[in-house]
This record gives sequence, structure tokens and C-alpha cells, in this order.
Amino acid sequence: MNSIQKTLSLLELISNSPSGLRLPEIAPHLGISVPAAHNYTKSFIQEGFLVKDKETGKFKTTFKIVKLGFTVLKSNSIIEFTTPVLKQLSEEIGSSVHIAIRERNLGLCINKAGPYHTELSIPRIGTEFALYPTALGRAILAFLSPAEIAEYFESVELLPFTKRTVTSKVKLTEILKETKKRGFSLDFEEHKIGLCSMGVPILDRNSEVRGALSSMIPFSSTQKEQSQNSKILKKYSLKLTELLDEIMFPDFY
Repeated sequence: MNSIQKTLSLLELISNSPSGLRLPEIAPHLGISVPAAHNYTKSFIQEGFLVKDKETGKFKTTFKIVKLGFTVLKSNSIIEFTTPVLKQLSEEIGSSVHIAIRERNLGLCINKAGPYHTELSIPRIGTEFALYPTALGRAILAFLSPAEIAEYFESVELLPFTKRTVTSKVKLTEILKETKKRGFSLDFEEHKIGLCSMGVPILDRNSEVRGALSSMIPFSSTQKEQSQNSKILKKYSLKLTELLDEIMFPDFY
């Protein structure tokens, strides 16, 4: 692992630890000594990306990283181009909506629209989330190749988020097959109690999954209501495909 890889791994490691990490916890993950880890953290503190808690000795990330993430999203034109589409969808469907992409074994919310007073399973743009218990994640996983799905299940630990979370690989594999067959995914309080959602894939012109689109749905929604909801989502998914083909995936063709 070179210095750049260690730098990025350090930021990612601490970012994924909300309570923070001490130097003896950081060093083994990077394969370096505690003094070397101290030098890395010292540089990040000077640049404003990390802060050290004087009482616990733990290092935490600052909001400068969030600002950097928003800068990347804005420079990629994702928010600018997708916001009008998501707002129109939110108004038509009467719900909060999200768009997400896959980042390794996690999902990443890249834009959202809808009522801000509504409690959401994925509250902010830039939020990473588990794929297997969410409608967004299942809409992505279901349209991967069997080999990619098998690799995913070998790489993640299936932990329960709620009492409803499915953590059986066999059961999840069946759910993904059914999701692909009907063209949309469902999450009934598996990621967060009280919140249910539906997702559809965003496919590129080669029919490869590049992301997903989701909306909140009532727990009591009927199959007929789900079918109607999915048709609307799929209509907007096609609109997003055209946009994302141009601004995110031009090198695929």
C-alpha cells in the first residue's frame, strides 16, 4: 500500500467510525506503526479534515469532508441534472424519492427530493447504506450477474437492522430473483422501523445496472398500488438513464 492509498484508507476508515478511532486502532488497518499513523493524522488535522478529542484521544472526521463530497457531486453535474427530474417525480408520486449508485459493497445516495419534514431511511445526499436490506440496494443487486451477486454475499456480513431484516443468503437470493422478475424491489421496515420503500433499477443502454431510484410507500400498500407506483418509477428511471449516460457513463460506449 503506497502513501496515497494509506491516506485515502485512513480517511475512509475514520469516516466509517462515527465514535472515532485511536492511533492503536488505526495503525494495524494501514499496516504501519503508531508513530507513522500519528504523522498521517497530524497532517489531516492541519488541513482541517480530522479533529482529535482531547479526552478520549479519538480522531474524527470534520464536515470539511462533507463539503468536499458535495463539491465532487456538483462538479459532476449529477445534482444539477437530476434534481428537476426527481422533483417532478416526487410531486407526481406524492413521496420522497432517492437516486443511488453502488460503491463497492455499499450504496451511495447521490440525490433526493421531497418533503424535508418526512423521516427517511436514507436522510442525506452522500449517505452510504447497506444494499441488502434497502429497496435501492436490492434494485441494484437484483440486476447484477449471478457471479457478482455471489461475490457480494461472500464479502458482506448480513446483520439485522430491524427485527424484519432478512439476513439469510438463501432467502435474499430468492428475493433478488423475484425482484428482477417483477422489475421492482421492496423494503418493508427492514432498514428502519416505520419506513417502507420501493426501488427500480437505472439501466444503461447496454441493459447493465448503473444505479437505482426509490420512493417511500405505505406499509399497507396493495399489489395494485405497488404496480401503479412501479410504473411511475420506471418511467422516471428511463429519463434518468438518458441523463446519467451523458454525465456519468460516457466512456462505456
